Amino acid sequence: MPAAFQITLDPFTITFLFIVAAAIVAVFVRGRNRDKCLRTLGDDPVTLVFTDSRHVRHLAE
Repeated sequence: MPAAFQITLDPFTITFLFIVAAAIVAVFVRGRNRDKCLRTLGDDPVTLVFTDSRHVRHLAE
């Protein structure tokens, strides 16, 4: 019984998989870093005011 789906490792496939893997790693690394401005705030209270006058209060982490 032949396989329904088979991946061939030609140069295009290897390059595509490398780009996808690099993008996933980059997203993970960037997501783990804290913003420089938020890092300096410490545990100070922060209030975010939206254009429709909603307020969100939170302690900076």
